[in-house]
Amino acid sequence: MHKYLVKFLFLFFLSAILSKHPLFSKTAIVLAPDTLIIETTKQKGLGPFSKKIRPFYNRTTDISDPWYNCMPQMAGIPDTLSDMYFNTINLNLLQEVYQNYHVGNITNEWFNQLLNWWQIDTTKLTTDMLKVQVGVVIGKDRDNNTVLIVDQNNNHDFNDDQRRILSPPQDSKQFWKNGIHDSSLIQVEYEYYDGKGTQKSTTWLFIDHFPYDDPSRKQAWFKKNPIEYIYTPAEYSLGSFRMWDREYKIAVKPQHATYMMNPTLLLLSTDGEIIIKDPITINDYIKIENTNYVFAEASVDGRYITLVKDNIFVRKKPIIKSLDTQVGTDAPNFSSTTIDNQYIELTAFNGHYVYLDFWGTWCSPCRQEIPSLKNVYAKYKDKGFVIIGIANDKLDSLKNYVEQERITWPQILQEEDKSILKKYNIFGYPTTYLIDPQGKIIEKNIRGEQLEERLEEFFNKN
Repeated sequence: MHKYLVKFLFLFFLSAILSKHPLFSKTAIVLAPDTLIIETTKQKGLGPFSKKIRPFYNRTTDISDPWYNCMPQMAGIPDTLSDMYFNTINLNLLQEVYQNYHVGNITNEWFNQLLNWWQIDTTKLTTDMLKVQVGVVIGKDRDNNTVLIVDQNNNHDFNDDQRRILSPPQDSKQFWKNGIHDSSLIQVEYEYYDGKGTQKSTTWLFIDHFPYDDPSRKQAWFKKNPIEYIYTPAEYSLGSFRMWDREYKIAVKPQHATYMMNPTLLLLSTDGEIIIKDPITINDYIKIENTNYVFAEASVDGRYITLVKDNIFVRKKPIIKSLDTQVGTDAPNFSSTTIDNQYIELTAFNGHYVYLDFWGTWCSPCRQEIPSLKNVYAKYKDKGFVIIGIANDKLDSLKNYVEQERITWPQILQEEDKSILKKYNIFGYPTTYLIDPQGKIIEKNIRGEQLEERLEEFFNKN
């Protein structure tokens, strides 16, 4: 009996001693959870996210445009404004496509193309006609003030909506330096499908003048497609979680109002400091306490965010290799033939800064970036800067647009062969990668002024 008591006491004290040693501490031996499901709450504004804009165009009058029949009929459009712009802002593009396809407003051919381009999961959509577009009118009154009217209650009638006066336009420097103040945001109502039924919700929009001195105004493309006003959704969701002894926050921003299409995520410290500079999107990974987690899913309303250990996620979905296209990794090599029948291979450009632009002529934000890309390409192409366009498009459309806009960098078509799109996990457009002379990805989704500033930093540092 005495022998067993001594053995028990020895093991007890030994375990107590070892538990205090760092090699045997709880932090060292406890494995990170396989899945993190983080609850978030909706926030007004952009929070930690940078300011990105989209052009607000006048409604098309071209009945051959595939989007022409998708716009709801609006009442109360004022007839007292001059230079008037009228259009709708989409708050759930995937739902708009799906519901309009089912009532015959979108052709089967166009719908199938969109399914292919956007990888649409139709199980999260309904055939019901939901209110997913918000009507907007902008024009000049008799005193030359810029008047803004937004169908905030989404009843497709401007008669009961407030008239606002926009502040005068700013120059580019002021525009990008100034943030978005909560007082300038407009709350709007919309509907979404949560898998069980139709839900009502609200979000915020920022609408403003396009900077009057933007370089793109000098381009031929701009003269044919003038941009006088811009907008951006102004909502994000914020949540917190604990990993062992450390607390974190995450911020997630939707591309529209719902979180179905290309939401982006930032990892933050408890005081709101950004831990990882570059936002990630679905199928990308972040490192938390030396464990790689994939941003696997966001609920439609953004209330729940799911992170899954990278090795488990890849095993469940072997076609996705989320580690391959993160900032800091080697850019996946590819080879192809351009639309001008020139053979091209990515590794042949080692020693250069390479900008991969995944785009399509059908993509309005993609077209908006072309004037800016032409400027930086002209400025730095002789110093070792290369642009490769990779277009998910039709050959005739791509060739015509490239010729019309005099785009001189090489273009690779991915209409049927989607191999490069798959290698780079392309689910949204535009998506861009900046690759350094050693072949490593150093920036993702950088464009406009930010791209020019980075290139100036690289090429003028010597």
